[in-house]
Amino acid sequence: RRVFVDGAHAPGQVPGLDVPAIGADMYAGNLHKWLFAPTAVAMVYATEEMRCELHHPIISHNYASTPNTESLLDEAVMLGTRDYAPLMAVPAAVRFWRRVGGGGVLEVRNRDLALRAGRMLAAAWGTTLGTPESMVTSMCMVALPEVLGTTLEDGIRLRLQLLTGTRHLQAASHGAYDRAALQYFVPAGGKLWFRLSAGIYNELREFEVMRDTVLSMVKEA
Repeated sequence: RRVFVDGAHAPGQVPGLDVPAIGADMYAGNLHKWLFAPTAVAMVYATEEMRCELHHPIISHNYASTPNTESLLDEAVMLGTRDYAPLMAVPAAVRFWRRVGGGGVLEVRNRDLALRAGRMLAAAWGTTLGTPESMVTSMCMVALPEVLGTTLEDGIRLRLQLLTGTRHLQAASHGAYDRAALQYFVPAGGKLWFRLSAGIYNELREFEVMRDTVLSMVKEA
């Protein structure tokens, strides 16, 4: 049996991430989410045994040319006409991440903001957090008031309403914002949930705008 870990958000968000120490056969994580690398840059880790068995999904130069622990790396060196610029930017992204506090300070700051914002929204809306606080890093799940809906269709409607701009949002933000782009609302357990993310560029007042916008929508529901 093989163990593969999907650690999409972990790099740059989880303090002291030690991938080999996890003991998985394979581990994958994105570098464009919390490490400030360009879009679509990711990493994959595999044990020596696994590297002997793996091939790159795109067949190109060096395919199966060196059947050893480095074969997968060799196969990824040249993949047709792929643009390598995003990959070449990774060292600069990591240096920037460290310069702004990555590796300890930034992760603690983001977790504190995510918890403060999540608790504030849940208290104001009379709902709950969907993530145990011990598992919160820079993100957590927050339930919306049930009066706004409970189904996927309700979530789509709310998302479009916020995206196209509503008087609720404009009033709550005093005109600073005229639309809110939320990825999606997830229905589960008879409620709608959304994932709150707290980055280096966020402040609590931005989540206060979301709080007041939803409260305004609740009044008219």
